[in-house]
Amino acid sequence: MSNLHISPLEPSADYQIPLFQGLGIAAQLRQAITLADDSISEEDASSRFWLIDKEGLITSDMKDVREGLTGFVRKDWKGETKTLEDVVREIKPTVLIGTSTSPGAFTVSYHLSFTLLYIPH
Repeated sequence: MSNLHISPLEPSADYQIPLFQGLGIAAQLRQAITLADDSISEEDASSRFWLIDKEGLITSDMKDVREGLTGFVRKDWKGETKTLEDVVREIKPTVLIGTSTSPGAFTVSYHLSFTLLYIPH
């Protein structure tokens, strides 16, 4: 992804990136991170992503994880629920990528809670 080459962001930085229904994007970004910095393994790059689908965060306690998602399964989630809003509140992401066409995925309440995480108090 060319934006990693023109961006002032360092590919080796410890980003936290939740993606709502964005497996293809996560796979492309993971590949770009590992190509930009060969000291980062695919596993390390995958650990920066928090994939969320219609059932919630992809975690190790889920049954029948779809092909392609297995590299992004979270084993470290301790929360009771695993909605997009829960993940954002817990990890305080560097960036949020939402590619869902699901109605109501990003509500006004959600936008407010995400924004409030980053407003200095």
